[in-house]
Amino acid sequence: MSQRVSRFGLDTYDPVLAGMGELSVRWTSELILGLDWCRVVEIARAMALFGGFELGGTRVKLDGEADFTMTRGKGRHLQKYLVRLAPWNQWMATPDCLERFGRDLRREKQTRGVYVAPGGFAASALHRGRQFQVETVDAHVLAARLNELPETHSLFFYETGTLGDSHTPTCPVCMKKMATHLEDPPPPPSSVAALPDLSFRSYDIVAEGVAARRIEIHHGAEVYFLRGVRARDVIVHGLAAGNFVCDGCMLLNPGANLEGTVAARSIVVRPGAVLNGETRILKAPPEPFAVEPASALVWRCANPKGRSGCGSRVFRRH
Repeated sequence: MSQRVSRFGLDTYDPVLAGMGELSVRWTSELILGLDWCRVVEIARAMALFGGFELGGTRVKLDGEADFTMTRGKGRHLQKYLVRLAPWNQWMATPDCLERFGRDLRREKQTRGVYVAPGGFAASALHRGRQFQVETVDAHVLAARLNELPETHSLFFYETGTLGDSHTPTCPVCMKKMATHLEDPPPPPSSVAALPDLSFRSYDIVAEGVAARRIEIHHGAEVYFLRGVRARDVIVHGLAAGNFVCDGCMLLNPGANLEGTVAARSIVVRPGAVLNGETRILKAPPEPFAVEPASALVWRCANPKGRSGCGSRVFRRH
């Protein structure tokens, strides 16, 4: 007899418990990470319908954040959820996103929350989610649940979810497809001395490439660099993740945790610090530091008859 497990507020078949054998894997986290935010919402709503839920309308904000309600049962057996997709430029959820979601849930009666952030959750964001009893779903979790569906449903979801242009994001203002746009880079600094000193004291996701003279990540800070980082010196007391090139020293003090790759002239990991990733010691003479960064491709609304606000929407590539 087949068994069912409850995930994402839905009843789905577990192929292991059901003795059905391993199903063919169609969905991957990489595929979901590249999907249009609108497609992710459509997939989430379709999964809810498959689970027997009644759906409310979808509310979309200017940053691509979208949410909807789903309910099932009546009276004492009523189940009500608020499902929210993270904003496009914050597909790795910040603790502020979860904090705001938790406040919204408190205004609802007998409503549980499901927060979908394909890019994942920082440790502090997961902590916020547990405080508000929010179910957190990233691309890995969503792909696994789609692959666990019965074969016919998994195939249907895959074909409809990836049909046509499924990767170009939709403008959240006019709901038309966006187009790539070449964003001019900032002018390069004239010397290392002209580069800024950067200090991080809290949670941050840095979407742009970073060039600095000195970077310090303080105790309690949690910083995720999505693009390359180049600095003369980097000092870490808290948590940092990214790819670093240091023309001087990478210093990890007690309590520091760094994940990623490091290329530096010297690397010092003091007792109580953790370095997870690849390291390389630079030996050749340093290259000119102020290298002009490449122009970045971004998404902008391509609708010539778009509504007011279309032109100001900028989505960065994940």
